[in-house]
Amino acid sequence: MTSLSYIYPNASFTGTVNKPTQLPVLNVSKLSVSKATISFTTDNATVEENLTINNGFISVKQTTLPVVTTTFGAGTPSLKAGSTDVAGQVTVTGGTPAAGNTITVTYHTVYTTVPLSQPTVVFTAANESAAAAITTGLYCISSSTGFKFTFVAASGISPKFNYMTIGLE
Repeated sequence: MTSLSYIYPNASFTGTVNKPTQLPVLNVSKLSVSKATISFTTDNATVEENLTINNGFISVKQTTLPVVTTTFGAGTPSLKAGSTDVAGQVTVTGGTPAAGNTITVTYHTVYTTVPLSQPTVVFTAANESAAAAITTGLYCISSSTGFKFTFVAASGISPKFNYMTIGLE
């Protein structure tokens, strides 16, 4: 049972719902409730959900990907399909980083709310080249607009990293 209020074009509802399908007018098939946001999917309207928690698994969707660039002399930076400002995988295919080279991920949406204006970035190696870079020296600096990996020493070809950003309150 959930107490909620919603206002939708040509419909509004305030009350208690025992099952999502009991919501009037919209024939809601899926209902998500968070701090101040109610997201729902209906049979007659599409409402994009950006955050889903299902059986303890967190899923984040984003329409426009962040942008990735690098200072490597060669190599093509890319993000794995489905990557977001919150989590993803970055690769530089064919590139071999030298000391001082960087990989920069620029968020699609700037973190503007203090204290979230400088999120923490957690990253892991997704291949041997990235593991070697972490072993020989790699650090990450975050800002409200993105984050940057800086190589302290030369590393192997085509490093690949998984990342997750966390805004701390």
